[in-house]
Amino acid sequence: MVKYKIKIADENSDIFKEGFKITPVKQYLKDKEDKGLKNHFFEPIGKKGDSKDKILKNLVQTLIKNGWKIKKG
Repeated sequence: MVKYKIKIADENSDIFKEGFKITPVKQYLKDKEDKGLKNHFFEPIGKKGDSKDKILKNLVQTLIKNGWKIKKG
């Protein structure tokens, strides 16, 4: 079983040093399909203006619904 650890990035993180590219969702999904990869699930977890708590709650519920096991820690 793979374990993931999520933490808030600081100014020394690679994301700030190297940057990242933002693409539209439809293009992202098409690029993945073109590479032969399949999305396991893709569901919206919030709308513009939703609180962080609501988005986090929706994310956790979506992950659980798709077979993830969440441990409270």
